Amino acid sequence: MSESEAIQTLTSIGEVAATYAAMYFTVTFAYVTVAYLVGKSLSRFQCGAVSALYVLSATAFGAAGLGYVDAWLQLKTREATILDNVWLFQKFVWVEGIIMMLLAICLLSLYFMYDVRRGKRAA
Repeated sequence: MSESEAIQTLTSIGEVAATYAAMYFTVTFAYVTVAYLVGKSLSRFQCGAVSALYVLSATAFGAAGLGYVDAWLQLKTREATILDNVWLFQKFVWVEGIIMMLLAICLLSLYFMYDVRRGKRAA
């Protein structure tokens, strides 16, 4: 694969990874919005259903995005390009960092729903 083909393929993979990341954050924003606006008035079943749907959707989009990030890193390692000189594109802790970030955001969003439903607020 030529350098220009490798860069074009890396760009395409990066766009797909960014799309999945955008979907993850869209689903998360929707869940937090539901929690804030109507979380307190949801029944226990409704809250459980919305939370389960959120966790499943966030996991699917997060895992797909993470898979594309890993594919991007593997292709970048295999093919020599000018991107090899960019420190930000080195493997170091990308995959582990993204996993921790996705889990933290998901858990924080679930806690937000719990906190809204608990309803104890300081004035």
